Parts: sequence; C-alpha cells; structure tokens
Amino acid sequence: MTIKVLILFILCSIYTLLRYVYFGPVSPENIPLFLANKAISMTSVFALLFAAFSYFKRDGLLSRDWGRVALHTAFLHIVMSFPLINPFYYPVFYGFADSGRMDHVGELVMLFGIIATYAYYRIARSKPGSNEMHFYKLVGSGFVAAHIFELGAGGWLKVDGWHGGLPPITLLTTLAALVAMVLYFVTTSPERLGEKVYD
Repeated sequence: MTIKVLILFILCSIYTLLRYVYFGPVSPENIPLFLANKAISMTSVFALLFAAFSYFKRDGLLSRDWGRVALHTAFLHIVMSFPLINPFYYPVFYGFADSGRMDHVGELVMLFGIIATYAYYRIARSKPGSNEMHFYKLVGSGFVAAHIFELGAGGWLKVDGWHGGLPPITLLTTLAALVAMVLYFVTTSPERLGEKVYD
C-alpha cells in the first residue's frame, strides 16, 4: 500500500510541477508549501476516489486503507493551508481587497471545507461498515467536491488560460470527488446488507 500511495503522490507532484512551474508562472521557490499543498490535496482526493471505488467493489479492507490515506493527506492539506490563506496566494477569496475581508467565494470555500472536515471526523469515529459511516462518506465526498468547485470553477471555461493545455487541478479533483460521491450513493452499506467486509 505504501508503494501505491507514493506512486500516487509522485504522479500528482509531477502534474503540479508541470502545470504550475514548467508551463505556468509559479516560481520553484514555492515548491515547499504552496505547490506541495496542491500535490497533497490532489493525492487526498484521488485516494478518496480509490476508497469509494474499493467500497463499490465490496473490498472493505482496501477501501479502509485508501480512506485512511485520504484522511491523513486531508489533514496535511488543512495544516499547510493556514499560512497560505491570504490575498497574495488566493486573491480570488478576497473580493473586498481594501478591507482584507473574504467575499462569498472565500467564505463558501472555507465553509464547505469545514463541513467536509467534520464529515471525515465522523467517518473516523464511526463503526466500520455502518450506516452512519456510509452516510458521512457520502456527505464528505459531496462537500469535498463543493469545496473544490467553489475554489476553481471560475477559471475552468478559460481553456486558453490552462497552463500547457493541462486542465486545472480543481477541475480534475472536483470530478474525482463527484465520482466518489456517486459510487457511495449507488452502493448499499454493508450494515444494511448484513455483510461484514471489515476485519
């Protein structure tokens, strides 16, 4: 599992560096935090997708493992984001630039992220395979999608602005989170089926 996670993170890091440094305007000096945070958040969402797909395939153990990866990388993403939340890194959050206050975009991004974080907390506290866990997996993936959509959707249609023709990370991860949500929605929880798919 460690090798799979490492490969996923490396691929996400390569995509991030190609899009933002090689083709884009971001300096390599921003690799340690700003760009690493993007790669880690991308890793987290794809881990969520793999957890959902494993859940859909009734492989509870693999779903649990990928879910833990999603949870831990999401925690890293949250902690790494704190120093970056300001008008210099994310001007899209600050429509009221003169006052330094966030506008509705920034506040919704934060709100949806907080709700997703709470859902992740409830997943970690729920009985494996339970209806409660199933519910919060569905809620969590939905609010992860909403969090990313609100962050990046404003630039998706400006295809000529895609660095190197590479789709924005927010577009890829929103789609991944939405697919995860659909997979959780169409899959019946093990508890409801009377199954035990976790040890």
